[in-house]
This record gives sequence, structure tokens and C-alpha cells, in this order.
Amino acid sequence: ALIHSYEDVLDMLRREIRSSTDPDIEQDEIAAILLKMGHLYDIVENFDRSVRCFEKALKFRLTSGDQVKAGQVLNVMGISYAKRRKFGEAMTSFEQALALRKSAFGEIHSDIAETLHNMGNCAAKSGDLNEAREYY
Repeated sequence: ALIHSYEDVLDMLRREIRSSTDPDIEQDEIAAILLKMGHLYDIVENFDRSVRCFEKALKFRLTSGDQVKAGQVLNVMGISYAKRRKFGEAMTSFEQALALRKSAFGEIHSDIAETLHNMGNCAAKSGDLNEAREYY
């Protein structure tokens, strides 16, 4: 099938999830598909559906106990919220991502630096430059 738009890709991903009763499709794969769908909904600016996909992906990641991948989802959710200028929700997602990432990696890791950078950006965009400096 020829892909003409993001919506075509989203349709393909939705069909893949519907077929997830197939035992060959693991929970991790479903979470990865949901994360991709969330990204695509973000691109086409359907933020409500984007967040719903991210929340479902997060539920799968937390259920599996994969703190690293759950932290990734939360970090991406924070970015999505920040794009919509929902800075409170963004910071909550980033804080949760940071806690999971620190638990998984310790205090020093590139994923932790990424989340702190995102927190600094979020604080700066919300107008709190002093808080932003703390994260940078």
C-alpha cells in the first residue's frame, strides 16, 4: 500500500494494534506502536489523541517494569505538553521521567541530561528563567 500521509501511517498502526490478539505481537511491540502513533498525532497536531496514545504506551511500559522505556514515554509526553504551552503538565511528566531515569541509571547519564534540558526549556518558555538555569 502506498503511504500518502501521516494519516495513512496512523491507519496502518491502528490496524496493527487491532491484530494484537495475535500472540506473536508482544506487549512491548504494542507500546512501541502506541508511542509512534503518539508522535504522529503530535505532528498532525491532534494533541488529545497524542496524549491518549502516550498514556496507553506508558501503562504498558510501567506494567512491564521497564523504567528506562517508561521514562522515555514520560519525557516525550512532557515535550508534547510543552508544545501546547501546558507547562504544569509538562513539568510533571518531566519530573516523573527524571525519577524513573535516575532510578534506572543513577545520577549521571545522557537520558537524565536530556530530561533536565527539557525541564530547563519548559521553565524558560513559561518565563521562569531562574528555574530554567537550575535545570541547565
